[in-house]
Amino acid sequence: VSKGEYDAAFDAWKQAISIRRDSVSPFQVADALMKAGRLEEASAVLQAAIPSNPRPEIHRRLAEVYAALGRAEESARERQTYTQQRLEELRRGG
Repeated sequence: VSKGEYDAAFDAWKQAISIRRDSVSPFQVADALMKAGRLEEASAVLQAAIPSNPRPEIHRRLAEVYAALGRAEESARERQTYTQQRLEELRRGG
């Protein structure tokens, strides 16, 4: 898959989001952006998703994006948040 194809996929998801916000996963959008090399946009999508979708996985993905951007402190912070939230889930039986 080429960078252009990921750009096209993102553009299609962006249109779908404008029509029906709950129809597209922030993970899918962020993945397409990451594969297209649009890391800052991927981080913005994931950050925007946290309030409405506070799953640990978002923090893990955000840590990956920050690491790819060379933002080590932010990556470490998000990894720590992911680990804490995941442990809480496991304690609750999730």
